[in-house]
Amino acid sequence: MLRTVRSLPSLRLLYQQEAKTLINNTPKPVFNSTYSHVSGDLFHPTTSASTTFTRSVHQTSKKETVLLDSSSNKTKFTSMNLQGLKAECKKRGLKVSGRKIDLIQRLVLEDNAQSMENARSFSNMVSSSSNVASSSHLSAKDFIKPPSILNQSNDIKLNFQPDASNSKMMNQKKDIEVKRQQDARLQQKKNLELKMKEELQLQKEKELVKQMKLKSQEREIAIKKQQELKLKLQKELEFKKQQRELKLKKQQELKLQQEKELELKKQQELKLQQQKELELKKQQEQLQLQQQQKDKLQNLTKNIFLAKQKQETVSSILNKAHSESQTKTKLEIMETARLNLKAHARQAKEESKEQNKEQSKQKDTNPDNKLTSRDIKFLTVFGLSTVGWWSLAE
Repeated sequence: MLRTVRSLPSLRLLYQQEAKTLINNTPKPVFNSTYSHVSGDLFHPTTSASTTFTRSVHQTSKKETVLLDSSSNKTKFTSMNLQGLKAECKKRGLKVSGRKIDLIQRLVLEDNAQSMENARSFSNMVSSSSNVASSSHLSAKDFIKPPSILNQSNDIKLNFQPDASNSKMMNQKKDIEVKRQQDARLQQKKNLELKMKEELQLQKEKELVKQMKLKSQEREIAIKKQQELKLKLQKELEFKKQQRELKLKKQQELKLQQEKELELKKQQELKLQQQKELELKKQQEQLQLQQQQKDKLQNLTKNIFLAKQKQETVSSILNKAHSESQTKTKLEIMETARLNLKAHARQAKEESKEQNKEQSKQKDTNPDNKLTSRDIKFLTVFGLSTVGWWSLAE
């Protein structure tokens, strides 16, 4: 891509060019006439169209940062990169930090101020040089003439004699001088107007600079306020996070305490339940022991009653045997005793069965207190032996 860059020449070249044009355009001096030249609007962009140059640059690749000269145009600042702008600001003693737009604005403002100061100094120089020329009544070309030619012109002035034609010439010259004076007055008015305009422009530029400074200060203040607000927000967020963390910790601690309390309650309840169960077991065991003791007592009483009955039966059998021994033989007595014993054994079995049924109904679990077949056999043998012994004794 091609881009065009407008660049102004340096002030030295511009001064030389304007001096040449003034020397070439100065009119020849007339006798007894004053001439004063006031420079025009030299630095106005419309009049300085002849001093502008265009340059085409083919941008192929990035090169080293080229610093701007004081002769470069303001529009070239936009074509520079950030490093070049920073280097230019450092070279001119300006603030380096900031965005690219801020750097360009700083450079443009400084260039405007310098150009206005240079224009003032140049206009003062030109006006002083024109006043000197008017006081000496010599043009710029007379300075270039050799001294011989100057002497000849002075001799001609001295040998000149006034005539009628000369009077006409003098009148014409007076008219020309009046016109020149009028033109000079008009030029002075124009110059005053231009100076006023320049002063107004300077005031406007100063106001713009002040406004820019105020805007920059306001921006800095706004940025500082934004940063402070951000810091406040960050602090508030951190404080809120800390509060949330503390709340969570407290909630967790409360949950742990509640869980511990629940566990303790459960343990206490379990202990109470275990104690109650132990007490119930003890009570049940005591009740069982009492019931067992009662059953044992009942069994003992029954056994004693049965033993008494057996003794009574045996004694009755023996008494019968003793009474019958007088009338019957021993064999008959033995058979009757045996039959009686069998009958009593049958009755005992039936009674034992009934007792077993009653005990099963009462859920008696002690087998030691029951009469077994072995006991019955023992009683029968015991009864027979006693009967036989008594019979033998007789």
